[in-house]
Amino acid sequence: MYRTTVLVVPRAVIASHSCRREMAPANVFVVEQLGIKDIDGYGHVWYGNYLKFFHRGLQLFLGGGTVVRVEHLKYKQSVPWGAEDSRIESYLVERPSPAMAVVYQRWRVGPSADSTYAICLSHVALEPGCADTIAVMEPKQRLIEGREGAREPMLGMAVKNLQTGAVPPIDDAEGIIGRILIGRHAYLDMISPSDSTIQLVDVMDLFEQSRTELVGGQPGLKAFLDRGISLVVGQIDALVLSKDVKITPGTDVLCEVTLIRATTGRRCFNFQQRLLRSDGMEAARVRVLMCCVDVSKGELVPVPDDSWAYWNMRLETLGKSPSHGNGFHNQRTKLS
Repeated sequence: MYRTTVLVVPRAVIASHSCRREMAPANVFVVEQLGIKDIDGYGHVWYGNYLKFFHRGLQLFLGGGTVVRVEHLKYKQSVPWGAEDSRIESYLVERPSPAMAVVYQRWRVGPSADSTYAICLSHVALEPGCADTIAVMEPKQRLIEGREGAREPMLGMAVKNLQTGAVPPIDDAEGIIGRILIGRHAYLDMISPSDSTIQLVDVMDLFEQSRTELVGGQPGLKAFLDRGISLVVGQIDALVLSKDVKITPGTDVLCEVTLIRATTGRRCFNFQQRLLRSDGMEAARVRVLMCCVDVSKGELVPVPDDSWAYWNMRLETLGKSPSHGNGFHNQRTKLS
């Protein structure tokens, strides 16, 4: 016989969680369910999973809606696992149409004045009747004050500052450094059963995998860490999923990785990435800022000369000997 054990949770524990949610303003989502599956190898929220929590905040704020375009997402600090007083604020910036909203969000942790860990600007598709009672915020109205009463920026200025720092798109006159195609497989659990499109978190994972190939895959990342250096994503821009491009589970897809430019003395790198169906139809795209950071000092440092040479060798090698569905378009120009 099996014996059933009933776990009695103290009412105080349930009440404390419920109280935090109920006391929060209507535009604040309290981040409580931060699980191990959301965490990267460094003990922080994996950058692709920020979108999941921002989306939860949107749904609570608007009463529904689906993100169709992430205009900008800037990572200011890494949210650690077990972070206390973690919350996401949402502000309605614009209603371009009854079926669309533009929302600015901040992920904040702790009571300090410097508590903003990430900021996001998204375009959200709305169901009929969704968010009809929520007023668009005035551009000169200030955001919610921090726990220590710091003077917060006006909404219009906060949005403008986020838009100003976007990763520039490909400039035909400037050219690019290089472009590779990495073959991947679309498994059943990656595809949304409702509309046969690939799920956002899996798109971000495929983009991460394919970009990592440029630096030598996981061994390449480990080699950087052994030198006290980390490659981190600082920002993503213009992340779009095409709802019209369906992907059949069990088929192959292509991840196109374009290294657009190196900036600030090879400390930062601009990428454009696209997810392509086997027939060449674009399922998703994004622009990414990747930075090279000294782990102990927390400062930007140049990618070492030997590593930069290795990256370029990887471009050439993948081009000459594609394998496992990998391909290459050699569109190289000058190296910055």
